[in-house]
Amino acid sequence: MWVGSVLVALTYHLHMWVVWRTGRVEVIGCDRVVEAMRRHDRVALALWHENLVMAIYAAREFRPTTLASKSDIGNVISAILVRMGYRVFRGGTSRSKSRRTPVLHEMVDHFRRHRDIMLAITVDGSAGPARKMKPGVVALAEQAEAAIFVMHTSCRPCFRIWTWDRTRFPLAFGRVVVMFEGPIPPPAPGMSGFRKARDQTDLLLRDTAARVESYLSTGEMPPPDAALELCPDYGAYDTRRGAKLFTGGATPLTPSPIEEPAEPVAPNASAESPMRLDEALV
Repeated sequence: MWVGSVLVALTYHLHMWVVWRTGRVEVIGCDRVVEAMRRHDRVALALWHENLVMAIYAAREFRPTTLASKSDIGNVISAILVRMGYRVFRGGTSRSKSRRTPVLHEMVDHFRRHRDIMLAITVDGSAGPARKMKPGVVALAEQAEAAIFVMHTSCRPCFRIWTWDRTRFPLAFGRVVVMFEGPIPPPAPGMSGFRKARDQTDLLLRDTAARVESYLSTGEMPPPDAALELCPDYGAYDTRRGAKLFTGGATPLTPSPIEEPAEPVAPNASAESPMRLDEALV
């Protein structure tokens, strides 16, 4: 199984390299993520599971931290993530909360002990229902005091895999659009802050998906939903074209340890956070 996972990871890397090199790739909002990392030290990135194939490759230069289950498909995904430079924590299967809870707390501790770090979570994984957000990413952001971004990817041509989430699989010589949208401020202490961040993240995910699909179809990017309360003054929406996010000598942000490590448990975690934390597994 290990050899098969490695071969799949190599095949994935080659295919995505071809897609990015032969296609017209646009990445929107990258500078806003970098600015949020500089201001808050860490960013939690939420995305739909259907975007996983493109998102892993598109976000690789941020060297994100993420979670993968210990199932067979988790082994394959983990091999791909490691190949792309991700820091991967392995939990139990999606049906074994008691097995995955310790690794989630370990990952939160790692998240809080580093700066310039991104934690990426598929919020409807690992078994759906599709596009129904689980609040684990908000619990993670709350405990680590991280700003929240969402990411949506789309492409033409592509085909949809016959899985529960209808995963998009991009083809060469096409057009790819990737958008990072946010940030939502770190959740405020207490249940009201947790629920507000949860509702805003869900709205932002749906709104960003609709905007990206509209942009891919019409060439014009609609404005964000007026009900969204994003952090102000994070700069304009940059658009990067080509195979790399960081070009012209720019250096990707690399996670680095904080000189004085944070305490293992965040002081502002709401009573619901531990309960919701186990809903963050990829």
